[in-house]
Amino acid sequence: MGKDHIGVRDPNGFLPPLESLRGWAIILVVLFHYHGILFGDIQPSPDMPLWCSIVIAGNSGVNLFFVLSGFLLSQPFIRSLQGGAGIDVGRYFWARFLRIIPLYYLAVLAAWLLSGNWVALKGLLFIPLGFDVFPYSVVWWSLSTEVQFYLALPLMMLPLLHRYGRYVVLMVLLAWLGTYLYYFHQPVWLGDHTKRALQFSLFGRLPTFLVGIAAAWLVSRPWFNSYLRRQPLAWLLLLGSGGGLL
Repeated sequence: MGKDHIGVRDPNGFLPPLESLRGWAIILVVLFHYHGILFGDIQPSPDMPLWCSIVIAGNSGVNLFFVLSGFLLSQPFIRSLQGGAGIDVGRYFWARFLRIIPLYYLAVLAAWLLSGNWVALKGLLFIPLGFDVFPYSVVWWSLSTEVQFYLALPLMMLPLLHRYGRYVVLMVLLAWLGTYLYYFHQPVWLGDHTKRALQFSLFGRLPTFLVGIAAAWLVSRPWFNSYLRRQPLAWLLLLGSGGGLL
């Protein structure tokens, strides 16, 4: 993160606390998958040891990645909304392309060659494959969700520069929220294949990205930074966030 998030060098853009969070997210995800492969048990139970419950909850590391993406990628757009430099959308997409496509495509082609399964090539279109090309394709779904967010973010943020665009964004978000709550409260949300696909898409994971965007807006406010200099309040926020995560 030595660069800002539209591809321009920014010596002050490196944020060690966020790098630390990224590291914790990686550890959580790796432990979760190791446990699933070795023991095949990824469902919590009341008699499960505490350490095992923490490992199984490691899939929340993916949600942490999504929160970080929402926080980091929305910052240039928020600065633009507050009267800062405009956003070069072409540069934004080029930076996203270079960050994801080359290494991901190399991984997909390697999985195809090693498995001999042509279905792996569907991953080039960012189609989630689940266990179809196990073990390679199991984790690809999160990149598909990330790419959906990369495409949606400018469509979400740039209309906010215009008065009527804000109402359009608000109506779209309200429509999404109503549909999301409808599906979320159905008992087959995780069982039905179609609804499971929705859950792993941007539709189902949008709350995590919105949390990141809201956090980016919050820290951009001058009054927030002045409050954070008060250590008791900073500790209160830290403990409250940790309690919420637990």
